[in-house]
Amino acid sequence: MKKRIITILATLALTGCITACSGTYTSTNSGTENSGDYFCYYSDYTTDYLDFLKTFNYEKYEIVNITNGYSRWYVTYKLK
Repeated sequence: MKKRIITILATLALTGCITACSGTYTSTNSGTENSGDYFCYYSDYTTDYLDFLKTFNYEKYEIVNITNGYSRWYVTYKLK
């Protein structure tokens, strides 16, 4: 039961991070937002998204979720 509650809370936190990030639009077509322990990279361009993944520091951060919606890429990640 305790694992189920932790899983539900983690899912809600992740959903909140994605929702907060997806609702944040700036004048640029890509950027990074911080929501507590989570970071969200977003981009309108597939090439920028792929460049982000190529240069991503996999030793320092871990990718939690990758989403594509409304012609925009979202990568949610956190410190290891």
